[in-house]
Amino acid sequence: MKTRFLSYGLACLLMVFGGTAAFAQGFQVGTVSGQVLDDTGGALPGVTVELISEDRGTTRVELTDSQGDFRFSQVPVGTYTVVISLTGFQNRTLTGNRVSADKNTRLNVTLPLSAIQASIVVTGEAPVVDRTNPAVDTSIPEETFEKLPLGRSYQTLMTSAPGVVGRGNANVNGALRNSNVFLFDGVDTTDTTTGTFGANMNFEAIQEASIITAAASAEYGRATGAIVNVITKSGTNELEGSAKYIINNDDWDEQNKTTHPLTGESFARTKNDVDNITYTGTLGGPLWRDRLWFFGAYSTNEQPRGPVQLPISGDEYTYTVDFTTQNYRLTTQLTPTQNLWVKFDDDPAGTFLVRYGRPAEIEALTAQDQGGERWAGQYTGILGDNFSYELMYGTNDSTITVGSHAADRSLTNGALHFDLATNRFYNGPLFEGFVDRPREQAVGAISYFTQLGDNDHELKFGADWQKLNSSNFFAPSNGQMFIDESFDHVNRTFVPLLRRDYAMAPSTSSGELLAFYALDKFEVGDRLFFNLGVRYEEQTGESDIGRQTVDTQTISPRLSGSYDLMGDGRALVRGTYGRYYQSIIQDFSDNFAAVPQYRNFTEYIWNGTEFVFRREVDFSGSSLEANLDLEPTYVDEITVGVQYQLAGDFGVGARYLWREWDDLQDDIVDFDAEGNDILRFVNNPDATREYNGLQLTLEKRFSRNWAAIANYTISESSGNYYSDFEGALLDYTNQQCEVQDENIGTVPCADVNSPSRHEGNPEFDRDQFNLLGLYSRPVGPVNLSVGTNVQWSEGIRFARRSLAEVLVGGESTGTTYSYFYEDPGSRQLGSIWTADLSLEGTYMIAGLAEIGVKAEVFNVTDEQKQDDVTETLFCTDDTSLCQERREEFGLGLTRGAYQSPRSYRASVVLRF
Repeated sequence: MKTRFLSYGLACLLMVFGGTAAFAQGFQVGTVSGQVLDDTGGALPGVTVELISEDRGTTRVELTDSQGDFRFSQVPVGTYTVVISLTGFQNRTLTGNRVSADKNTRLNVTLPLSAIQASIVVTGEAPVVDRTNPAVDTSIPEETFEKLPLGRSYQTLMTSAPGVVGRGNANVNGALRNSNVFLFDGVDTTDTTTGTFGANMNFEAIQEASIITAAASAEYGRATGAIVNVITKSGTNELEGSAKYIINNDDWDEQNKTTHPLTGESFARTKNDVDNITYTGTLGGPLWRDRLWFFGAYSTNEQPRGPVQLPISGDEYTYTVDFTTQNYRLTTQLTPTQNLWVKFDDDPAGTFLVRYGRPAEIEALTAQDQGGERWAGQYTGILGDNFSYELMYGTNDSTITVGSHAADRSLTNGALHFDLATNRFYNGPLFEGFVDRPREQAVGAISYFTQLGDNDHELKFGADWQKLNSSNFFAPSNGQMFIDESFDHVNRTFVPLLRRDYAMAPSTSSGELLAFYALDKFEVGDRLFFNLGVRYEEQTGESDIGRQTVDTQTISPRLSGSYDLMGDGRALVRGTYGRYYQSIIQDFSDNFAAVPQYRNFTEYIWNGTEFVFRREVDFSGSSLEANLDLEPTYVDEITVGVQYQLAGDFGVGARYLWREWDDLQDDIVDFDAEGNDILRFVNNPDATREYNGLQLTLEKRFSRNWAAIANYTISESSGNYYSDFEGALLDYTNQQCEVQDENIGTVPCADVNSPSRHEGNPEFDRDQFNLLGLYSRPVGPVNLSVGTNVQWSEGIRFARRSLAEVLVGGESTGTTYSYFYEDPGSRQLGSIWTADLSLEGTYMIAGLAEIGVKAEVFNVTDEQKQDDVTETLFCTDDTSLCQERREEFGLGLTRGAYQSPRSYRASVVLRF
């Protein structure tokens, strides 16, 4: 067992610095800082600076120091007015200063001398260039995305950031789809088992989405992809709310106009004239003005699905899925420097009818319900003149339950029947059971502001503790499966052969994550700014019987520097280096499960009269011993870039990124000399992955009637390994493989799975462009808003490949791998693009509420180009199979291989 002396030592250090604050960073606060000068450029000490929340009316007061500097830390996200006053000088009032999560809003102010006390009111700046934060961070506020043509999810907002490829679980800067971290108000909601997103959020509750795609400081970890933080609304001193009626109907949408490229058969779909309606409502305001506020959001959508026709029986069915999301939050300012919030949200969805296995009738469909609930609270405060702290606790529980859908015509108590004559399932669902993936988290940090020499320093120490589980419980319906010689679905009769009674017991693996970090943000002179940090992470895991599966400790340096070219904070040259470790997902520990699912059973055979005992099948589960020397995968990242703030709310940038992965985890799969299975997990030294990218960005925050977020990414991902921990490179290297191509035949599996044969580009390697644009202004009594969402990208990559089957003693094992004729990713589809448009018009009623309508058109030009490849198998011999593969290679053979047609959505909106 590796020592944990370092982790305990760091914990003690945090306790010394922070008292009760023994956890990690919060994500709901930013900083306001600046410098006050006279009109000769001299520093003004003793100036009174007031920070007033425009949303909640709270006030904080500071005095400038001997250098004319002021700082407000732990400032809740929102909009603020800053009042600067000193006797004998003109006072300044700056309004509209936006504070974003984990960012510094810097204000440099000049106070001219004045014989009389005068005050000047100006609109403050909301800087888009922050020299204290090195991260590539795309922030999209609610006042922008609310009026844009977008899918109603935070996952859709993620696609607008540079380097993000795909939707939902996206690839980011060369990382895999399960390499991102998803946070709700700082609470980790990432799926513990898969590493993908694990929760949905009420779209009306989102105040801002922040997507960090590179150069994250030491406060962030557990990901080699993006860190997505969704910040929710919290109520203000004004009673505010909204109600929306959102509708779309497939019958309004355009028809699929593509055809099968070989047969010419139309891919036109059956359009359903069924309204898909979403109702939403929000309400927020003061419970105690200037002190306590509430916010709530509720949304419900009954989404029609189908019709779907099943084979054999010909049963046609439709069903409706109920999606509900709700979010409730209380926020309080206990004192001018002490803030607390608590919240609850959930996202139940059901019931889905899923065709697990090969169902032939409605009774064999699996009913599935899913969703979860989350609780969280955060406390932030300031101690004296130099200390601030943050504490947060949260839970996230994500569950899927599956079971029987219908039993009206079921036999044998709804048990599953498998018909050998049709090779399909009848009578009951393939699965009954659940998966449950809870996560518990406690985080916190303490910051110390001091001056060392002539330089200001912000020292920050924090920690993050998490406990996670992965529970699985699966068995056939009613715990039984009948294997029939035939099954008559009409008359509900069957000719029995076998019956299997399954042993049913859940399997739960567990894990813990512990992280500590320390960083120092400081200036050297007037133009150099550094953010230097280090992060320690520890992870342990156990199988379902308590056998240890994971034991890792890692240290990650994070270094960044910025140089202010002109001394005014508008033009920065910056460089960063960081090491980022990927958490080992619970799915890894589930490989060592000793309680098998859907495997142990007692089998009975039909003797013509009754079922009699035949055999006991008992899989003891995995007896694998984990490799506790296995290290988590990490990426080294270097970025170099420039940022320029053209105006207070308008900036552009260019940044080069280089990323290289190491300690990539792989499995060794083979047979030993006695023919027994070998499975072992190692860090494969021959596995490679690298990313090079140039990202150009533009950000214009909403002001003077318009806003825009745009980026263009030129990138190349390359390597030979794009798996989590179960790749092909070390599999069956001592065996022979038979390629499904007579011109190649049998070759060593070591050649099929050699690193050189897998060297190339992944499917998601592509250049792309994103643009979100909004223009809003009054036209007479109506406020009009026009929004656009434009996306362009190169096509997906693919290559010619065949299947190679593993042989043992010349006999087939049924295990296949890809045999590449050319470098992976050497071919690419043509580029694709879409443009979405929205138009919203609202009218103010008696100055109290606005009512209006919003129309959205997706894929305005009705582009329906091929954006996926149905068939990538290929071979060279003259068999009919090979000829068919050559004809189909690289084509789109299904409707889903092409862009979706133009579609429409309409909304009725009420805001007050």
